[in-house]
Amino acid sequence: MAANAPAHFQPIYRGPVAQGHKVRVVIATFGRHPHRNQILGRASTPAESAHSSPSSIDGRPVPLPHTGRPRLP
Repeated sequence: MAANAPAHFQPIYRGPVAQGHKVRVVIATFGRHPHRNQILGRASTPAESAHSSPSSIDGRPVPLPHTGRPRLP
């Protein structure tokens, strides 16, 4: 979709396309959306918990703004 858009619209479309790819990776990895487990009353696996942690983005630690070092869980 982004590739077929006019050049001036391509930056607008890249974000949603990238998000769609990330969602597909999460579903391929876990078979579901781990962030929905609590609201649906499902138990999370350790891998899902690590991925859905508030200290992670896509399963990676988030750097602290002032130090650049990852937060510890």
